[in-house]
Amino acid sequence: MLNLNSQSNQNSAIQNPDSSLPFEFAEAIGHIVSEAQLTQSQVEMLQKCLTSRSLKSSRRTSYSPQLGKSIQDDYSPIIKLAFRVLKFFSLFLLGSGIAFVVSASLQATGVTNILVGLLSYAFIPIAGMTFCIVAISIILESFK
Repeated sequence: MLNLNSQSNQNSAIQNPDSSLPFEFAEAIGHIVSEAQLTQSQVEMLQKCLTSRSLKSSRRTSYSPQLGKSIQDDYSPIIKLAFRVLKFFSLFLLGSGIAFVVSASLQATGVTNILVGLLSYAFIPIAGMTFCIVAISIILESFK
């Protein structure tokens, strides 16, 4: 019988939490509920921002004052490839330059010699391939 009364007290406390809980617990629960509502509103705002960004990024446009209308900035795949190859070639040169400067300043002649050999062996073919890809993309785009 005692178990039934305690169980009914727990059910009434769950249904009406403010009636049987001490003031400290009610205040803490109220704070948790307000934080949960704030978090939920922030999540909804982020979802709206992400959907608006995905709609904007699906079609890139910019305003041209000379033409008075929007111009679509979608590049062809060959131009995207040329930009990507040029970017990685530039990063290769930058990384090699940083490694060379660091190894030279630390007087690591073995590393410096390896870097010089690698650059002399790999620079000309990589630069030639990069130039060819950029030239092919320029020629193909000029025919359009």
